[in-house]
Amino acid sequence: MGDRTRLKGRIILRFISIMLLVSIGEYAVMAFINIIIMPLMCDFFFPGTDIEDVRTGGIIIILLLSLAALIVTLISYLIPDQMQLFTSRLTDGINSLMQSILYRGHDTVRLSSPHGSKRFMLLIAVLGLFILAILPFIAGALVFTGMVMREFNAVEETDRHKEQEDIRMRNLMLTDIAHDLRTPMTTVSGYAKALSDGLVPDDKKEEYLEAIRNKSARMDELIGLLFDYTKLENEGFTLNRSKTDICELVRECAAGAYTDIENAGMNMDADIPEECIEINADRLQMSRVISNLIVNAVRHNKAGTTIGIIVRKDGTRNRIIVADTGDMIDEETAKHLFTPFYTGDTSRSNTHRKGVQGGTGLGLSIAYKVTALHGYTIKLRQRPDTSRYNLSPEYNKAFIITT
Repeated sequence: MGDRTRLKGRIILRFISIMLLVSIGEYAVMAFINIIIMPLMCDFFFPGTDIEDVRTGGIIIILLLSLAALIVTLISYLIPDQMQLFTSRLTDGINSLMQSILYRGHDTVRLSSPHGSKRFMLLIAVLGLFILAILPFIAGALVFTGMVMREFNAVEETDRHKEQEDIRMRNLMLTDIAHDLRTPMTTVSGYAKALSDGLVPDDKKEEYLEAIRNKSARMDELIGLLFDYTKLENEGFTLNRSKTDICELVRECAAGAYTDIENAGMNMDADIPEECIEINADRLQMSRVISNLIVNAVRHNKAGTTIGIIVRKDGTRNRIIVADTGDMIDEETAKHLFTPFYTGDTSRSNTHRKGVQGGTGLGLSIAYKVTALHGYTIKLRQRPDTSRYNLSPEYNKAFIITT
């Protein structure tokens, strides 16, 4: 969107500058015609006439009348003889009009009408004058068209590269998801067969069943993420907005994630006001955004990390913040965090803890898409920028949603 807006701005500025140059060029061309060309044409086609007596307007009228007489003469060759009298009278009328009086005070100026080959030459001269007069506009149109075509070609090239990169990342994501699904499916299948065949001792059955539950949950999560992302990309998708208390919503998300945070050996620090702060939002989709941010913090930080879940009201703005005390994200990965299918480098895509799977790159892109559909913003801020939001100095990074 930003690229399109900048493109419109550049086109408008170029159009204004080109129109300014065209105006200057047109003024110069008309001055050249009036000062140099018109006197020469007057001397050639209407000898003995003083251009100062006739003036430019009179010359233009005479030129147009001469052109009309020539056209009538050409038509007379194409119509039946019965209509020749009409064209003859029309020609005489035009010739008489050309001999009409052009005033300079009370003096009378009469012009002789060009005849024969001079009329054809006059036709060529008038056409030449017309082309010369519109030449600045033609040049301006060509320059502007060329500029617009170059700009749009550049945008199309950028879009083409972006599309190719999206396809490449999508293919990588599908490969990763296929691998992530195959691994738990193989485990589930193997464990289920072992239980079915009675190969598992009684004291190990609960462990095997727990592994099957965990692997099934992981597969369900992967399929759910892919489904959510595909749904958001659908042009027919619409938000179901209603008045929503974000304090209550964030509190529910924090409560739902408490067990996962505790099991990961992490700590939760919730700072949520008791007051009601209402926004017009899709409650289900915004809860997914907050949950995705918490899951991301749990998945990509070490045990012992503190995860802060914060709601702030700052004037007319409301902020939902998911911060943590974990390691900061490198600059290159931070640039692409919200890019669909981007999983970062190996250290980011893999887990810091045994038994926790890496991400698909969809969770944060879904969060970004949902906030954008609401008209909100989501940004990553890392230390020292986190100090602008009055966060505790222990937080190294924070995802901040501004409504």
